[in-house]
Amino acid sequence: MVTKREFADLVQRVDNQENIIKSLQQHITRLDKKIIELTSEKALSSHVNDVLSEKLDSVSQYTRRSCVVVEGIPVANGESIEDIEKSAVNAVVKLGFTKENVENEMDKAHRVGPIYEGNQKVIIYETIRTIQICC
Repeated sequence: MVTKREFADLVQRVDNQENIIKSLQQHITRLDKKIIELTSEKALSSHVNDVLSEKLDSVSQYTRRSCVVVEGIPVANGESIEDIEKSAVNAVVKLGFTKENVENEMDKAHRVGPIYEGNQKVIIYETIRTIQICC
């Protein structure tokens, strides 16, 4: 037999468990809303990232149009950026451009791509398109 006191204790325990369950259900509801909110934010961020990536690629492609790639420039051990730029200027001057014009219009230059038979391409970024080489 169960005494009144034991029964009252059981009722109290059940009430406490019900309160805990209600609290957990409210917490789950808040978490579900937060998940939906974060999922929406992620989708929006992903879309914005895609748009920005396309714009960045477009800008990068535009800047690549103002470049000249020179092939056949030998790679020297321990060369500096200045050495690479001098080699690039000399190579373009050999094509018939004036050294002063090339130096004034060259923004920067650096090596790109793999080394092949001791040579590596150099890309020259122009400030304006006066040393453009095309066929």
